[in-house]
Amino acid sequence: MNEAALAEKKRRRWYLGIQSKKEPAHVMSEVYKALLVLHFEWKVLAPYRVKCRWQPASPPSSSSTSVHKPVKIGLQLYKVQQHIYLLDFQNLGGDAFTYMNLCARIITELKTLSGVRPTAAPSHGDMLHGYNPSSQGGGLHQHHHP
Repeated sequence: MNEAALAEKKRRRWYLGIQSKKEPAHVMSEVYKALLVLHFEWKVLAPYRVKCRWQPASPPSSSSTSVHKPVKIGLQLYKVQQHIYLLDFQNLGGDAFTYMNLCARIITELKTLSGVRPTAAPSHGDMLHGYNPSSQGGGLHQHHHP
């Protein structure tokens, strides 16, 4: 192997999560929007760390299986290289298959949001859903349907 190929091999790293070259605050803004769309509740633990909870819309029938229990997901944004950030997913509790499905839905929603360029500043209505980008810490945020 030549030196360039050896250097490239040394630099190659494995990451589990999704990567972005966008600014961290923008990534987190898109994360909050995705959580709203997918009807998650969340608590901001730190500027780049969020604990999320998702519950099935309908109450469980007579049998109470793990599929009907809330699923808790930890999301944390890490800097992995200069101008490259990784959104890491962690199962904090609940059914593993539901967790995997929810992660896929979050990723799909983030991809959808990344493709859409806003034409105007967020409206006042955007703040009514419990997301306040300036809040740090705070309680559980939840999207409510009228």
